[in-house]
Amino acid sequence: MKNSPIFILLLAILSSAFGQTNYSDYTSANKSPIFVDDFKNNANNWWTGDQYRTCNYANGQFYFSTHGNEEAGITFRQIEINQSKDFEIETSIAYLDGTSDLLNAVLFGLDRTSVNHYKFGFSSTGYYQYVKIINSEWYPVRDWMQTNSLKTVGDYNKLTIRKIQSNYYFFINEVFVYNCDADPFYGNWIGFHVAPKTSIAIDYIYINYLKKSQTEVADQDPPVVEITSPQVTRGYKIVESSDNILIKGRASDKSGIFEVTINGVKIPVDASGNFQYNLKLAIGDNSFTLRASDTKGNMATHLFEILRKQVNDNVVNNNNIVDDVQVNTGKREALIIGNGNYGTAPLRNPVNDANVMSSELSKYGFSVEKYTDAKYQDMKRAISNFGTKLSKDKSIVGLFYYAGHGIQMKGKNFLLPVDAIIEKEADVEVYGIDIDGLLSNLEYAGNNLNIIILDACRNNPFARSFRSAASNGLATVNAPIGTIIAFATSPGSTAADGDANNGLYTQELVKAMQSGGLKIEDVFKKVRSQVKQSSNGLQIPWENSSLEGDFYFKP
Repeated sequence: MKNSPIFILLLAILSSAFGQTNYSDYTSANKSPIFVDDFKNNANNWWTGDQYRTCNYANGQFYFSTHGNEEAGITFRQIEINQSKDFEIETSIAYLDGTSDLLNAVLFGLDRTSVNHYKFGFSSTGYYQYVKIINSEWYPVRDWMQTNSLKTVGDYNKLTIRKIQSNYYFFINEVFVYNCDADPFYGNWIGFHVAPKTSIAIDYIYINYLKKSQTEVADQDPPVVEITSPQVTRGYKIVESSDNILIKGRASDKSGIFEVTINGVKIPVDASGNFQYNLKLAIGDNSFTLRASDTKGNMATHLFEILRKQVNDNVVNNNNIVDDVQVNTGKREALIIGNGNYGTAPLRNPVNDANVMSSELSKYGFSVEKYTDAKYQDMKRAISNFGTKLSKDKSIVGLFYYAGHGIQMKGKNFLLPVDAIIEKEADVEVYGIDIDGLLSNLEYAGNNLNIIILDACRNNPFARSFRSAASNGLATVNAPIGTIIAFATSPGSTAADGDANNGLYTQELVKAMQSGGLKIEDVFKKVRSQVKQSSNGLQIPWENSSLEGDFYFKP
């Protein structure tokens, strides 16, 4: 007889209200002009171009083109905006021809050198992007996202940026697409960006102060969300199922439902507000976040804690025991990152740790790709390429190792590249590498076994600049099926950088891997025992696992 897993489902409900996502709530009666240009001529002295960039005016339009080399073009002028007030920047841009998949945008908050500013714009392929530029380096705040609100080649797209209280709200053709914290300007210069070898036309730019909308306070209530399956009662509900659970529910709100997401994944919602989503569950603890937002920006958040318990270790069917997943016969691939050369709070050992892990894993058949003192773009590209590499063969064993600064914020974990500029809490999401991105790449790969090792639980060096109380260490992460996640210390605790050439955790991990005949779980048990003893109980390593087969570093 087949024994079913047991699920224990705990539900908590939070709600919050933010911002203003209905474009029509601000009309001309709510606007006070700061700057207007209909481009009938160049009375406002925009840049007129050079041998690689052409700017001209005709029929009330500003034509801006790049040609002859691989450089983008920008033009800008100084416009004073009082950032303590609510304001709006609105322009209308048409892509005419040229490079199809690069950004054409409105710029704002530029300093005079133009190396620091913000861009909001689109490509001709139906994607939009919001980017922060610091010292000429691009840091996507909202990376490329597809939207149906963009019009086709040759048609004008109205781009609107509203700063309301402490948030930016972004609209395309009067459709809300994104909101985030309103970062301060680097300078009072505003302009336009055109991609290399591309031509655009600009119809106008209007900048206004905003008065409080009359309808802004009409709806401040979050959506009402009812979970219809499984039946959720006060406390917990036990459910019998396989390795997944179907969540069904309904969201309702007088202003209309904008979207419903689970763990950031948008879920289809019908006209009556009904939705459903099949959640995959690992054995052990699973955390899921369901968010429903209305068209006014009010949000309800439901937090699920699901514990899946397997009754028996083996599933019995027709008196035959199913064999373990084979995980010791395929190729072994490792991505190693060690970051220590930070501008703020440098660390002595991560580069040494990355080097010794690279050397040791090579002895056990791993093909190793190593990065030391990696920057943001390098880490993003390396993780994406790692997921692609693992997807080539289901039998590949993947190992990701990171040593360096890691920060948890709002229950999520971020690894910090060495060029991260963290001046406030919100910057962590801009400059940090979300571990969820790594997990998504491993899920995409679909290989049988992945190992994640995070020696990144140091004290938060930026805690004093955060508004909220900063949490120590990293938050717990649920291991997807076929994955083990190892932390240098327990959730919410910190690990020392170490006084020797290597951190204490990595030092003991290398020793444990050298012991032959140990399953990976036993390797980490040995590490935990030695680290606990050496730190007098101050540091206790931790793992979350959903492995389905036995793996040996050294059989």
